[in-house]
Formats: sequence, C-alpha cells, structure tokens
Amino acid sequence: MKINGLTGTIASGKSSVSKILQTHGGFIIDADKINHENMKSGGSAYDEIVDAFGLEVLVDGEIDRKKLGKIVFADKNKLDKLVGLTHKHVISKTNELLGLAEKAGADFSVIDAPLLIEAGIHEICDEVWLVSCSRETAIKRLFDRDGLLPDEALERLGSRKPFEELKRFATHIIENDGTMDDLRAVVEKII
Repeated sequence: MKINGLTGTIASGKSSVSKILQTHGGFIIDADKINHENMKSGGSAYDEIVDAFGLEVLVDGEIDRKKLGKIVFADKNKLDKLVGLTHKHVISKTNELLGLAEKAGADFSVIDAPLLIEAGIHEICDEVWLVSCSRETAIKRLFDRDGLLPDEALERLGSRKPFEELKRFATHIIENDGTMDDLRAVVEKII
C-alpha cells in the first residue's frame, strides 16, 4: 500500500486536498482529528497537557483549544512543548490506522498532518504532498474560518516552518490560491 503524506502551510487547503483524494479511494488519516480526540477528557494526551499548561486551558473540564492556541502560538517554546506532548500519541494512532488500511486492502493511504515533517512522519511516506497558498489568501481563510484578526493570523503563520524549508521534503507542491475546481484539477493530474 502506498502512503502519501499531506501537509502544508496554515490555511492552505490540506483538508480540501484530502477530500479530493478520498473520492479517489484514499484511506484518509487526519492527524488533526486524532489530536483533537486525544485532547478530550480521558484522551491519551489530556492529562499531560493539563499538567503542562494548567487549569486555565480548561472550560467545563475540557481543553479549550482556542485558549490553548493563544498560549502556544504566542510562545515558540510552549508550542514546541505541546508538540512534544501530543505527537507521540498521534504517531501511535496513525500507525494503528495504517495497519487497518492495509488489512482493508486500500490502494493508498493519506496521512493529512499539518506537522508531518516536523514530527518526522514524512519518513514513512512514499510521497510528500505540500499544499501552499499566498499569505493574503491564508489570512483571509483564517479570518473566514476561525475569525482570526490579521495580527493573530500572522502570529499563527509565523509559528510554522517557512514554506522554503518545507518544500525540500516535497514530492509534489500544490499551489492553492484558486477555486475548488482549480484545486481538483491539479490534484487529479498528480494522481
């Protein structure tokens, strides 16, 4: 079974690419979804995160990801700490799901992970697909999607490895500043 790693800059459209690949038979492993499950009360990363960042990240007993995001995206050391706490759990579940995909006879799997390269997950992938968009497009998408103001969006954009560093790991680079139809055409050409 072929394993494609899918990553990209913030708000680049990784999820849209993932949906297109799913319609072509890809078994999708969504690292963000795994991470969100792991952060819920009783999840594998919950206690470690609360121990590290304190009770102020909780609302009604659950980790409030917006509160946690404000803390970690304002301080690179805290972001690195969070990544260190969560990635081992995401990698473990990813490996479990890859086994299920293989047993199910999937032609290919897609590991959709914002920090695919930073976490070292790209090393198990046959190909790495990198999705990118302009800074202006990312800021607009972050406002539309998350309600982030421009300086908050810039803070998030600055928290990730720059595109120039990520692209040296990429098998395919997908520029996504256009429409969904434009994106679909690019992805289908690569498939």
